[in-house]
Amino acid sequence: MSSVAVNQAMQLKLGRSPSFLLVCLAHHANQQGGNAYPTVERLAAESKMSVRTVQRYLEKFRDDGVLKVEKPARRSNPGGKGGRGTTYRIDFAQAHSKYGLISFPWSTSGAVQELKMSAQSKSRDSLDEEDPADPVSKESSVVTENFGRGCAEVMARGLRDSSQSRWTMAKNKLRVEIPEPAMEKFIEPLRMIEFSDSRIVLEAQSSFHVNWVERNIVHILERLFRRRVKVTKA
Repeated sequence: MSSVAVNQAMQLKLGRSPSFLLVCLAHHANQQGGNAYPTVERLAAESKMSVRTVQRYLEKFRDDGVLKVEKPARRSNPGGKGGRGTTYRIDFAQAHSKYGLISFPWSTSGAVQELKMSAQSKSRDSLDEEDPADPVSKESSVVTENFGRGCAEVMARGLRDSSQSRWTMAKNKLRVEIPEPAMEKFIEPLRMIEFSDSRIVLEAQSSFHVNWVERNIVHILERLFRRRVKVTKA
């Protein structure tokens, strides 16, 4: 599971059902959105949709260029077992271009509220049209509107981890300005425990660690984020 991939999937401007499914798929992927190989049946169980509905959305994602699908190679021995089935990779760059992004607030509680409001919205786009002949679609709507079980729990967990995923992206920017030995010794052990509109709070491992970060890193972070940065000791 990658909270980074889940967080990216949640920020896409999609209807309830396709967003729900893409988050479920991202739950199985690595940080780049690849190496996901859940079965269609498992995605159906996690998203509370029918297999047919899941297949329809997966095909739509593939047609949009958002989902790369790699079928397993044919086996030389028909009776052989083992190995992986279909592998999926989510192209988030294409997804951002195709669907656009929701502007989530930095605070987790605000993001959860926005997600709940989105789930209760009655507006639907063409990708969110449910199959009237599919009895499971009605169940799916009930689950999503109630911020239900299954992948809804994954979505909430991803929101709680959102500050950490943003800290990961910040560290990637820091690598341009900080030597790798310093990154490994002083930056990687830091943990972001708060990200608000006015400040960032980082947790360091010792008093020496706090002092080093305050002397060498804080001014860079404040320039990158345009927020006050505070460093505390764990």
